[in-house]
Amino acid sequence: MTVDTVALPAVAAAAPRPNPGSWRRAWQIGTIYWVICHAGYVAVQLMALRLNPGVGGLRGLVGTWVRFDGTNYVGIAEQGYPAQTHPQFQHYGDSVWPAWPPGYPILIRAFSYVLPGGMNFAALVVSNLAALGMLVVLYRLVEQELDRDNADRTLVCLLAFPTAFFLGVAYSESLFLLLTIGALYCARRGRWWYAGALAGAASSVRVAGVTIVLALAYEYLRQRDFAWRRIRVDVLGIALAPVGLFAYMAFLWRRYDDPLMFSHVQIAWGRGSVVMPWTTLGRELRGLHLFGDPDVGVTNLIDLVALAVALALLVLCLVGPCRLRRDQLFLVIAGALPLFISILQPISDPNGPPWQSMARYVLSCTPIFLVLAKMAANRYFERFVLFVGLPLQAGLLILYLQLSWAG
Repeated sequence: MTVDTVALPAVAAAAPRPNPGSWRRAWQIGTIYWVICHAGYVAVQLMALRLNPGVGGLRGLVGTWVRFDGTNYVGIAEQGYPAQTHPQFQHYGDSVWPAWPPGYPILIRAFSYVLPGGMNFAALVVSNLAALGMLVVLYRLVEQELDRDNADRTLVCLLAFPTAFFLGVAYSESLFLLLTIGALYCARRGRWWYAGALAGAASSVRVAGVTIVLALAYEYLRQRDFAWRRIRVDVLGIALAPVGLFAYMAFLWRRYDDPLMFSHVQIAWGRGSVVMPWTTLGRELRGLHLFGDPDVGVTNLIDLVALAVALALLVLCLVGPCRLRRDQLFLVIAGALPLFISILQPISDPNGPPWQSMARYVLSCTPIFLVLAKMAANRYFERFVLFVGLPLQAGLLILYLQLSWAG
């Protein structure tokens, strides 16, 4: 569906017209895919139990889905941020908790008051409900921007991606995607106060989420043909985008006398300084050898392949037969900027993977899945996506459940 531009005095270019009844269909399709996806997770969990039968009881099973960063989110929800941090951040534990913004932990704590099963269960409920909402809003966005068939395929391509299971574990990925996609949808509809509020919430979940303000600003101006005289008071809605991050910085300033503590604590794993991508790529390639430390080599390979695929698809967002329209550039901006920040801030530990977690971060680059959906109109390519992505996802999920890979 194209965006109709109507020259009216002091009125923005019209956003895409709604498709009547499509929210109902979005809920139906999103719920179906969500249920199928979780049925697959149960099957993989049963396979993992055969490999590690020592996991006991329901609480133990829930705990297998709360690993690595998930334990930090739950720890923050339980205890809050520590009164003091280690002066050199040389030790892991609560001393580096300020690296994780409070948006997700706040919801974990809130849900824990009304749910049985403790904080771990609440963390999974928040993550998985957010995943359901994200699928619904993503379907609606793509249906509006492209069509129903592409909306269906976008969900399939996202859920078949090898690291898509992070949308269902105790990580903030699904919540962040729900808020950012919701903000982009509202922006497209010209509902700038809602867009800014959702973007502000996203910046309280992940610091890089603040970059969506540039995508919102671009789309606001584009809808007004970049005519400054058409700017109205609703532009102030975009100013809400960094509110979540600014509120967190104010808290850090009061608690630690350092509003940038979220960045400074990352010295614990050598992240924070800007490094040119070609320098990091050299380290990444040197780390591919599997004879020194196989775990590092495999992690490097996974991160490098995921990043290469994401960057290639980002290029195809702009050129080629499956490219997005020019009026959809705001989607590319919103997806690319957080990814580029991760690229420019690698882990400096020479013995570790420099782009660790990159395979997970690419999930937040929404436009690449729209391009994949267009490519998957060819049924052979769609089968390729499923037959390659799903087995890889099952294998990576087993590694995660076995504490062998953190993503």
